[in-house]
Amino acid sequence: MVHLKADIELARISHFRLLTLLDIKADSERVVRHIAICLLFLLASSCVYARDGMACNPNDTGDATLVNAVSAQQAGSIVAGDPVKFIGPVYGQAANCQGSSCDARGGVNGVLLRQAGSQVCVRLPGKGRLNTVFGWIPATRWRSTNNGPERPDRWIGVWQNESGKITIRLGDRDQLHVVGAGIWGGGDNVHLGGFDMTGTLQKGVFASEADGCQIAMRIVGDYLIAADNNRCGGMNVRFNGMYRFRHQ
Repeated sequence: MVHLKADIELARISHFRLLTLLDIKADSERVVRHIAICLLFLLASSCVYARDGMACNPNDTGDATLVNAVSAQQAGSIVAGDPVKFIGPVYGQAANCQGSSCDARGGVNGVLLRQAGSQVCVRLPGKGRLNTVFGWIPATRWRSTNNGPERPDRWIGVWQNESGKITIRLGDRDQLHVVGAGIWGGGDNVHLGGFDMTGTLQKGVFASEADGCQIAMRIVGDYLIAADNNRCGGMNVRFNGMYRFRHQ
């Protein structure tokens, strides 16, 4: 009788353990599915894909050096005429638009990031003073313009976008003094970054390094384009992107 009770108790414990393991497995599968969904959402929210799978992601410099990354971007504008619809979603930290309000106006100046077949990935000014948006549009609605090196005095002033401000002053012997301040997050979860560098232009590009932070910049049309090595501040703080001129 004692052995029977022991066997019953052992069976009950084994059954309980089995159920527990099954619950853990089910929970693990739910967690894995949840993580996968989150990752897909993050990918979708940070880049847009052309029909051939090429991403329109301003933060993706690929294997290019920072200098090459900013040098490859070209000035241009939307061809004059009717507003152009983006192919797929419009992205950017302030791309809060619906329907036709997302359309890009004909004649507006912007920056070409890359081309994939009949589509071009462009970055454009948003509706606010600091906002920028990016996405794919038909290549037939984009006109590139020549963009040679700009003189040092063309750089002088305060440039901003949604998450960063870059102040440029002219020093001795055409040296540029460049100070950047960036922010990511909000509320109780805020990360800050910054840099303070001095250097001269080389073939129209400012490139420098300080305290492990590497920056390359170039004037492209109406905008300042920057790329960094992701080591210029707190987590997720980046200076990559297009900056709009604010004032001297």
